[in-house]
Amino acid sequence: MMSEPQTVETSYLGQTSQRQTPNSLANSLAIGLLGLLVTGGMLGGAIGILAPPAIAQTRPSQPSAPNVLNILRGLPQPTTAPANRPAIFAANAYGQQSLNFQSKSNAEAAIQFYRQALGRLGYTERTTNTTIGPWGFSIVFDPPASLGLKPSSTAPRNTLEVGDQVTVQGSGSPSVVLVLQGTMLSPDTMNTNIRFEEI
Repeated sequence: MMSEPQTVETSYLGQTSQRQTPNSLANSLAIGLLGLLVTGGMLGGAIGILAPPAIAQTRPSQPSAPNVLNILRGLPQPTTAPANRPAIFAANAYGQQSLNFQSKSNAEAAIQFYRQALGRLGYTERTTNTTIGPWGFSIVFDPPASLGLKPSSTAPRNTLEVGDQVTVQGSGSPSVVLVLQGTMLSPDTMNTNIRFEEI
């Protein structure tokens, strides 16, 4: 037996609607489905309310970092170095910037120039890191503190220090150093790369 259509009023999230149902079976199904939706919506909303709110994370304010590229470009260069020394991206470099150029020179002349010129500006050579040969050179300097080059992490790093007769393993504080490397491309042409690195 068919019953008369009924008007059903539903409310979901503050929205009220009315509709007519053709019979009580459809009405029961509609109300059952609607009940699931409403219950699920409320439950989902309640779960959302119980979930911890998103927390905005901020880093403590740090003093602005020096412009590494300007410092690199301001370093003295041999007279054989080109006036235009292009900056290149260097993923492992401090500030991810380095200068790269080619010049007429050799390893001995270049290393002598940088030792004298950078020494006058307060840079201190790390002699244990210096290497030189027919292939080129590598030299590392501690920059003057006045440049304000701070490592991104202050966590101690393991280091290996080699003395004349003793090898000591300890923990060192991270620092930023100036690295200059020259690679001979021909008997009188050298490619030079200059960058800061964190060690």
